[in-house]
Amino acid sequence: MLTFTDRQLASFTAPDDTKAVQHIRNAVIRKHARAVARMSDAELSDAITIGVQRARAYSLRQIDSLMVFVLLMLEVAPGFDRETSIAAHLAAAIGHDADQAALTLSTVITPDAWRIAATFTDPSEWTRTTRAEP
Repeated sequence: MLTFTDRQLASFTAPDDTKAVQHIRNAVIRKHARAVARMSDAELSDAITIGVQRARAYSLRQIDSLMVFVLLMLEVAPGFDRETSIAAHLAAAIGHDADQAALTLSTVITPDAWRIAATFTDPSEWTRTTRAEP
């Protein structure tokens, strides 16, 4: 019997994220300019594209949850999802309610976990497109 992983299945129907990236980029520039003030337009677009790809690895599909994920990368730390409880929360929702899991991160993750997440500032995180393993 032939079986596929979630990631393989997603690659068969990978969405064109051009419009999502543009929408998120416009919102970030309008509402979160301070977080991206030091980034060039190209750097910002690349960062958002990577963020959307990584959010997709957690099965996020809705524009609101994609935006939350990218904003957390920009505002908290690019590797925020490496924090154990955040990674576990997002991974547990893959396949069901993934978008809702992203939208509720601020209410279910402790302040201590957010402080730890803020330490994941390695610049290589801006190139990682896979999800963190809990």
